[in-house]
Amino acid sequence: MVTFLTSRFVASAALAVVWVLCRPVLADSASFRWDLDPDQELRVRWSQTVRTEIRGEKSVAWTVRAAIEMRWRVEAVDQDGTLHMSQHFTRLILRMSPAEGPDVDYDSKADQEPPLELRELAAAMPPLLDRRFSVAMSPLGRFHSVQDDPASHSTEDTQPANEPWTSFLTPDGWERAFRPSLGLLPDGPVQPGDQWHHQETVQTPQGPLRAEHTYRYEGTVEVDGGPLQVIRGLTEATAGPPPGAFDKPQPPDQRQTAIYHFNADAGYLVQSDLVQTIVSDVPDSDPPLRVTIQGRLRTRIEPWK
Repeated sequence: MVTFLTSRFVASAALAVVWVLCRPVLADSASFRWDLDPDQELRVRWSQTVRTEIRGEKSVAWTVRAAIEMRWRVEAVDQDGTLHMSQHFTRLILRMSPAEGPDVDYDSKADQEPPLELRELAAAMPPLLDRRFSVAMSPLGRFHSVQDDPASHSTEDTQPANEPWTSFLTPDGWERAFRPSLGLLPDGPVQPGDQWHHQETVQTPQGPLRAEHTYRYEGTVEVDGGPLQVIRGLTEATAGPPPGAFDKPQPPDQRQTAIYHFNADAGYLVQSDLVQTIVSDVPDSDPPLRVTIQGRLRTRIEPWK
């Protein structure tokens, strides 16, 4: 009898040890969902730095920095978790460090015209600043609909009719614009080390570009005293089929790495950091030219205060 009880005690103790050892891994299982409440508001900030260098007989380089801010407000939440939000751009800041001469700046909040060097870039934003869009987003962060809110602008302030804006103000356009910074969430729970993939073909002026997106869940880390779930992303893009004799040159191969910090308790992405490098040779140039573009995109999301 004593032997039997002792054996049961040892077995129970062994099971308890195994449970304790396994618990950190099981506890790190995560389900990623955008889970916000009606009337909740978020401040979304993007800051991007792009350095372009052209190497030939002489080398020239310049850097452009841009910061964009948006305000998201949850208007309603469906039973399936679909978020109906009002989103609008509130601010644009630009800075250019040219190859020669001093830096030039532009802030849409300032009462000033953009400098000549930034006029073309700055001209793209006024049609969007303070214009509100009604957006439906799934719990996985995928956009179902994007509609311009006519009440957010005057009748004279009409929507641009050119193709880039027309294609941007669609679910696919919104997805292409925001997916790099928001990432692609997995359909179900994942354990550290689990991966998921997404493929797409993007049409560019130089031809089709095939992109392979790979995401990997890394586990939970402590940031500012709270747990955040870490996802790493890798995007590898390759050119489409070889062009014909009179086709435009193919785009260069590209590679992009990303790290996402998601707050599963709060129900939204807190921050992301992306790094991209593109190296290409200019065809038929004499002397040969090589263009290197290095970009970094940082996204920060926090409650609107």
